[in-house]
Amino acid sequence: MKVHYVEYPVVHDWIAKTPSEHLARSKLDLSKNKQDMFLEGPLYVRWKIFVEEQGAKEETEIDEHDPVSVHISLIETVDGEDCIIGSVRLLPVYAPVYSEKGPFQPTPDNNKCYFGKLGRMAILPEFRGRQLGKDLVKACEDYTKQHFRSDKIILDAQKDKVGWYTKQGYIIDDTVPEWTLHRYRVAKDHVRMYKILSEL
Repeated sequence: MKVHYVEYPVVHDWIAKTPSEHLARSKLDLSKNKQDMFLEGPLYVRWKIFVEEQGAKEETEIDEHDPVSVHISLIETVDGEDCIIGSVRLLPVYAPVYSEKGPFQPTPDNNKCYFGKLGRMAILPEFRGRQLGKDLVKACEDYTKQHFRSDKIILDAQKDKVGWYTKQGYIIDDTVPEWTLHRYRVAKDHVRMYKILSEL
């Protein structure tokens, strides 16, 4: 199992393309086009899980946070090909999170990251049951400490996943107004959770 990171600003041109053009293939061969695999693979996994499996709206799957996020993928060799089997998005949060005008807007030019925001974590169904979610969460936590230089990570957990995140050390944040949680995600209700990471 390998972990790969695609960082800002590599994803900008990729996000500008129509998502449906990149989601037709379940396997993306690393030897053919390494960059395409690492850019398109996470989208494919997210599409299969959030749009097809959970019924999220197609137009909300890619949003304004994708271009400035770190996209982390789990790679496994399947039938002789390197394939992305799971992915997660890690957003560096540079500005206060809540505003009555809408969701927070990160500002990468600011040199102070307040915390990382884990989201869009998904694993293809045929690879579940192997504790791969723990690997993705650990990758986000390590990246937040080492690259964002922050000791806090947050996430908006689907309500049926709260117990799993609690086992990973996350705590429900009851102070967060309900209207701030996933205003554009309608498939599931969410709960804000956070974790204070070990010393940097």
